[in-house]
Amino acid sequence: LGEPVLLSRGALTAPSSEGLLILTPTGRSDANQIEDIAHDGATLIVLPKWITAPDPVRTGWVVTVGMHPAADALAALPEELRQGADLVARQEREQVVMRRPNGATLGAPVEIEGLRTLSGDGWVPVATDERGAPVMAMHAETGTYVLADPDLINTQGLKTLEGAQTAVALLGVIRAQGAPVIFDLTLHGFQRTRS
Repeated sequence: LGEPVLLSRGALTAPSSEGLLILTPTGRSDANQIEDIAHDGATLIVLPKWITAPDPVRTGWVVTVGMHPAADALAALPEELRQGADLVARQEREQVVMRRPNGATLGAPVEIEGLRTLSGDGWVPVATDERGAPVMAMHAETGTYVLADPDLINTQGLKTLEGAQTAVALLGVIRAQGAPVIFDLTLHGFQRTRS
C-alpha cells in the first residue's frame, strides 16, 4: 500500500512520535518491559493467544500446542491496564465480521478460531465482533489500545485477502493518516544497543 512501516530495535526517536507503535508481547513477556517503552503517539498492545513450540521439521518455525488461558494473556499488560479487564474466548472456529461501535463494517468477514474479546470498566470499544463484543478497545485513562485477538493481524490473519483487508482496516482506525506503523522488536529480544 506504500504506507511507511518501521521495525524498532531500540528507543524511539522524536520523528516517530506520531506513528502507531505496535507491541506484541508473548505469554512469557514481563509487563514491566511495556511500561519502560516511551512513545508519545498511539500504542497498540496485541495480546498473546497461542502457546508455541519449535517445529521439529522446519528450523526457525513454530507449531501451536494450545491457547494461553485468559489470565496468562492479560498478564502481558501493565497492572494499570490489567485491573478490571476481562478476556473472553469463543469455543469454536467461526466467521467473524469486524464492526465499528456505530455498526459500520471493518474489512471483510474472516474465519477465526476461538475469537477473543476484551471488556471491563474503563475500556472503550473501538472495534467489535458482529455480536457487539469489543475485540479492540482503548483504555480510557491511558489512551492505550489493546487488540484481544492477534489472529486478526498476525500471519494467520494475513494469509487470506479478507484477513489482510481486515488487518489494514483495524489499524486504520487508530493510525493517523500518513503516520508510520512501528513494530517493536525489543520485547522479543531483538534490541540493538550502542556498542
